[in-house]
Amino acid sequence: MSARRAGARRRALCARFARSESGAAMVEFAIVALILFSFVFAIIDFGRALFLYNNLTNAAREGARFGATQFGPGGPCVTAQAAIIERTTSRIREFNNGAAANPAQYVSVSCLPLMAGVPTRITVSINNYPFDALTPLPQLQALTLGTATIPISSVVRFEGAADMSP
Repeated sequence: MSARRAGARRRALCARFARSESGAAMVEFAIVALILFSFVFAIIDFGRALFLYNNLTNAAREGARFGATQFGPGGPCVTAQAAIIERTTSRIREFNNGAAANPAQYVSVSCLPLMAGVPTRITVSINNYPFDALTPLPQLQALTLGTATIPISSVVRFEGAADMSP
């Protein structure tokens, strides 16, 4: 008889445990917290990416403006490109405390088209600059600014060039 009572007690205990909702709030919080923290970190990453994009755009603009004003007519564009890249990379380092190890590898300068040996437009571009996301989502870890849909470039008219307007 005691075996029957023990079995009945176990069934009653199991039935009461099955109806109990004592851990439901903890499980619900775990699910909601995961989604909430994912959104919070995604918002933070988006803000960081926008901040980086803005700083890189300003650095490209500064480099292009520097190139348009510093070198007189007839100045060799090849030597000017090195100075423009140096100016742009110094601005990248200034704007971004955690700048990439060698920002100069992401900067390119073109001084085209040439009219009588003098460039008419100076273009500074920053391509494939790395962005490290805080969120551990794999699709965000591979995100780079300056590729495909977000080209970072600045085009400035060379001040020593002849006026090309009709």
